[in-house]
Amino acid sequence: MPSPGFLPLQSLIRQLSALARRCRSESGVTLITAVMALSILSGAGASVVYFSSANTRSSAYAADHQSALDLAEAGMNFARSTLWQAADPSDPNSVPSATQQVEGVDVTYYGTFDAEAQIWTLTGRVEVTNPTGAAPIIRTTSSKVRITTGTQGSTNNAIWTYLYQDDPNFCADISNNVSIEIPVYTRGDLCVSNNATVESDTVQVLGNVEISNNGSIGSVITPISTAEIAGQCKYGNGGSGQWHSPCSAIDRVYANTITTTPVSLTKPAVNMPAWYAAAAPGPDKPCTQGNFPGDFDDDGLMNGSLPQVDLAPSTPYDCKAYDSTGQLVGQISWTPGQGALPGTLTISGVIFIDGPVKINNNVNAVYQGKGVIYATGQVLISNNAKLCGTNGCTSAWNPNVDMLVFVAGTTAVDDGFVVRNNARFQGAAYVEQDFREWNNATVTGPIIARRIRVRNNAVHKFTPFSTLLPGMPASSTTSTTLENVDGSFTSS
Repeated sequence: MPSPGFLPLQSLIRQLSALARRCRSESGVTLITAVMALSILSGAGASVVYFSSANTRSSAYAADHQSALDLAEAGMNFARSTLWQAADPSDPNSVPSATQQVEGVDVTYYGTFDAEAQIWTLTGRVEVTNPTGAAPIIRTTSSKVRITTGTQGSTNNAIWTYLYQDDPNFCADISNNVSIEIPVYTRGDLCVSNNATVESDTVQVLGNVEISNNGSIGSVITPISTAEIAGQCKYGNGGSGQWHSPCSAIDRVYANTITTTPVSLTKPAVNMPAWYAAAAPGPDKPCTQGNFPGDFDDDGLMNGSLPQVDLAPSTPYDCKAYDSTGQLVGQISWTPGQGALPGTLTISGVIFIDGPVKINNNVNAVYQGKGVIYATGQVLISNNAKLCGTNGCTSAWNPNVDMLVFVAGTTAVDDGFVVRNNARFQGAAYVEQDFREWNNATVTGPIIARRIRVRNNAVHKFTPFSTLLPGMPASSTTSTTLENVDGSFTSS
């Protein structure tokens, strides 16, 4: 069947043939007619050839144009793959310009990073020969990827459920009628003596356990849940007894489960200079409203220069710190008690005091709110003082509602946090150096310290809490997420 493109030409030929027959008797005219017909046919044929060639070139250009776009998209995806495999996606050099050959064509790809917006623009580019003979076909595609980062607490933060000793070369000292009702963890040894008892659910010891003079872990009647002791145990007076492992009731270690594989926990680091600068209120961000007795520093240097600061003096104070939007970010305020009524310490946020702090001499303080107090000197609670989340330091305390944490960052003295002489404290503490509790003192809450000494009728309890406060030294991991930005694809 003839092509539809040729139908007008065939019709024209028939019309010319008919005209030639009518003009046969006129021989002169016939020659002219034949010449005219030949000219028309030649022109028509040339037109057909021209348009046929043009259509072919147009189809080839369209195909190459689409192929170039596909190759450019492949380059953009090479850039995306490079970003996904980068060790640090926030490094602006993570997606350098590179070229890869695909189907015999050089495909270029690269990424550009907007550090402020945390967004990558990933680009693929290709240049191919134009079948029409004109300028090369250039296609470019791009899309955007957003980086989001977040921190997540690690399993090491379980350390905040223990009376924890970090020094592997020291024996945590529990002695003289002491009662320990909080889980115990020591990277060193554990020494329990002179009628002291550890009654918590869990004891974790990376070193050895030495028990003497009627000390015990658990009891025959009420064994603890788990004792995990990596080293050996012995019971005896005056250094007697034989070391052996695993530990058992022979060593006065009474537990439902005894293993030799304690979990691994490490003391988290604390960044004192960073909190010196960031705490509000603190040395670099003083009270926006009100005042704090003695201020938070006196010389502009983190050097423990302040004299001992009394957190509960005989006169009230009120210090609030606001940010640039007027939002309250931190507070420490004190209202002294009257008669049998306790005083009220109101806290929030992270507070930094460049020196030692104390509450002592029969002060009865109930704190309200949640906050962390950093001190570069010793923290002392002594001589019948009470600093608790409830009046009377009762078991009604809810640390998920009211919680006070001390960070005793001093390295100038061994005893960084001390509770003594009938004093009582509910809360938590991180101690750069040593924790000491003795002489009828009672503490409820976790302690993280270099060394632990609890002696002379002291009692240490624990009330669980669910969430660490901002400012509490903790271990965390940072996760990075790469997310395609919807609607960001472009092509040209």
